[in-house]
Amino acid sequence: VLIASGNVQNVSCFGENDGRIDVAVFGGTADYTLVWSGPNTFFSDQLLIDNLSPGNYLLSITDAQGCSASYETEITEDSELQLSENHSNTLCFGEINGFIDLTIDGGQTPYDISWTTGGLEISTNEDLNGLSAGTYTVVVSDSNGCSSQLELAIFENEELIVGFDQEQPACLSNDGKIEAILTGGSGDYNYFWYDLNNGNALIATEPLITNLTSGNYFFEGFDDAGCSVNGTVLLSDAIGGVDLTST
Repeated sequence: VLIASGNVQNVSCFGENDGRIDVAVFGGTADYTLVWSGPNTFFSDQLLIDNLSPGNYLLSITDAQGCSASYETEITEDSELQLSENHSNTLCFGEINGFIDLTIDGGQTPYDISWTTGGLEISTNEDLNGLSAGTYTVVVSDSNGCSSQLELAIFENEELIVGFDQEQPACLSNDGKIEAILTGGSGDYNYFWYDLNNGNALIATEPLITNLTSGNYFFEGFDDAGCSVNGTVLLSDAIGGVDLTST
């Protein structure tokens, strides 16, 4: 009786061609004629075949007496290790509130995860929170040693900056002017002027305020992302002063 048995090594990682089949033949009468067939017109006349891609392989064996047997097996591969992500950029310049939500599919669990930025490992967790602007790279390896890499950037808007153009009022007059000039940030701007001489009353929602007497005026500006900058302007019959802060 002619018998064949084999030892099969599947493809190590998706897309590789490193499968292996080692067949032993028992019985019959030597010598044996071997004919392998497989995917992509594969052919061999050896008992040991390697560098195999996934697919079905069939070995036909004929001994010196014309007796025949066959051996069939499949080389398999795991599904592709794939990475996808959802992320959010920082809301305002200089903030550390970006995040990355990583999704891992395929391969073989458990996974080893390594996040780096600037060449330094910062986390082995799947997701990242509290991120500043920068480039982040993750390498994920599965239990077979297969790996996949993903790189992405967390962005921040330009810094929201305010400057003031002002005209001092004439002595005991109400002809002073202040114009707030916003730059940077994101999108359209919103303007809010408050009179610190009159109970912090909101007096304007435009860049330019006019008909002002001497005193302190507080400005706060916002961009579309909700980022803000503020400053206090002092109008005086003699001198003017500006105090700026941003948030």
